[in-house]
This record gives sequence, C-alpha cells and structure tokens, in this order.
Amino acid sequence: MFIIIDHNAIKGTRFNAPNDLHRIDSDIVKKQMKQAGFKLVEEDFYFKNQKDTSGINVFTKDIRGKTDRFVYKFVKI
Repeated sequence: MFIIIDHNAIKGTRFNAPNDLHRIDSDIVKKQMKQAGFKLVEEDFYFKNQKDTSGINVFTKDIRGKTDRFVYKFVKI
C-alpha cells in the first residue's frame, strides 16, 4: 500500500509546478504510479480547499497550511 498526500497544482502545469510552486498536477501522480505498477484504489478529499487557486507557492504566508491537497491510496498490482 502506498499513500500520497500532496498539494494540487493547476491541471496541465506539467513539471513546472513541482519546481516552482511545490505543487503537482494530480494527473501526473496517477500516471506515474500506474507506470510503476500501482493501482489507485481510493481517493479522499479531506484536505480539499476550493479557496486555494493552486497557482501560488505553498509556502506563501496567506496559503501556508491551507492549500488544496489530494489524498490517494495505491496498491501494488
């Protein structure tokens, strides 16, 4: 079992967001985990925050600790 909790980036930002904003497009996570032989079995929204635009650095004072995050649970196939 593998659990990932990370900060959402705007869809389609590719690999710029992890380097610049410390965020990631959740579709990239799903794709890379599938390529590594894992299957997504659960997705939760405990840390969902619709007020977060997902376009600013997660360490910015106004958003720190309040970012829009995803929670994925994977199992090895």
